[in-house]
Amino acid sequence: MSFRVVHYINQFFAQIGGEEMAHIAPELRDGAVGPGAALLANWKGEAEIVKTVVCGDSYFAEHEKDAKEQILGWISEVKPDLFIAGPAFNAGRYGYACSTIALAVKEELGIPVLTGMYEENPGADLKDKILIVATANSAAGMRKAAPAMANLALKLMKGEKLGASCEDGYMPNGIRVNFFEKERGSKRAVKMLLAKLADRPFTTEYPMPSFDRVAPNPAVTDLSKATIALCTSGGIGDIISRNRNVTRGIKIEMGGEEVSVDIYTIVEYGQPIQKVALEVQENVRKAIETMTGLHVVKVDVHVQGVSFEKENQERDAAIEATKTPALEEPKPAKKKAARKAAAPKKQEEAPEVVAAPAVEPAPETPAPETEKAEPQPETAAEEPAPAAEAAEEAPAVTEEAPTEEAPAPDAAPAAGEAPEALAAEEATQEENAAEEKKARPRKPRRRA
Repeated sequence: MSFRVVHYINQFFAQIGGEEMAHIAPELRDGAVGPGAALLANWKGEAEIVKTVVCGDSYFAEHEKDAKEQILGWISEVKPDLFIAGPAFNAGRYGYACSTIALAVKEELGIPVLTGMYEENPGADLKDKILIVATANSAAGMRKAAPAMANLALKLMKGEKLGASCEDGYMPNGIRVNFFEKERGSKRAVKMLLAKLADRPFTTEYPMPSFDRVAPNPAVTDLSKATIALCTSGGIGDIISRNRNVTRGIKIEMGGEEVSVDIYTIVEYGQPIQKVALEVQENVRKAIETMTGLHVVKVDVHVQGVSFEKENQERDAAIEATKTPALEEPKPAKKKAARKAAAPKKQEEAPEVVAAPAVEPAPETPAPETEKAEPQPETAAEEPAPAAEAAEEAPAVTEEAPTEEAPAPDAAPAAGEAPEALAAEEATQEENAAEEKKARPRKPRRRA
């Protein structure tokens, strides 16, 4: 008979998605998912994963109480022999979720639990209360983490006595276990000393707490003109930034193991101020206690004002929308098209062109001059224009003008026709030509 195991993983190892899917609520699946396959391979049939719990990291951090209640209900129904979470490696929220839910299962359901993560993961702070296998910094260490967790899990399910932390691979939890070393202490000490003098890596048997020493910057002479920024690797700033209604400003006071926080905010118009303040208080408290282990005495949220920036932008946009747009002048192409469309109508309305009799014989009727014409003497004769020039200068008409036979070369003007009548007829002809010329696009004149 094989042991029954419930496995907990996040949305990434369940192959649902990355940070964009960290909001998903807990869900229960049958069998092994993701890294559960590696655990099964190392158990070799001695244990099986009957259920897998999948939960988004952001959802667990923001709805811890609801998530714990739902997951504990599922586990109590399955009644497994072991609850295992992770490994989380150095993923902070994932590690916190693994440690928190494992501790709840151990304390409330009395089921053996095990998880794994990097030693600097925030969830590793619970190593004194639950068993946590030390893993590498990233998921690249899965090949080493899975066998270590699988072997320790079998010991827990079989009820075997655990060895020292250095033997079974879990993080030191403050419990000393006696065991026999292969070499005596004096020899091991000399080896460590030689390695230290040669700047080679070595592992001490009595680790001491170490703290990073950071040299302080020069003192700020005028704080009223200083620009101050709060930088975190995934704590207060990130959690507050999820609420986009708040303009951030934080003051922190520390004393021993306690900390108090003052947050100065500006809330957008229309947002519930009390609800925003309560959410900020809860998220900041969780972030500080999870990341630092300090006890948060108080979180005071000071709402310094209400921002109307969004409302002003909407008002300005509405005003711009109601403004009447200026009438645009028609483009040259549109003007030209309009003139072309109007040209045939004007041409149809134009009077019919009547060819004037030439004084002297000519092959074709000469084109009329568009400029102001002066009456010519009776004896003056007009020079016949070339055929090509006459064709270009003549206005375009929709119907051909009736042709008249030119008088004989020796024919003289009629007795009743005086020079004044001839001049009036030419003036009428010029007016008709001018009207037709207005009805068609102007072309550059080409002179002979």
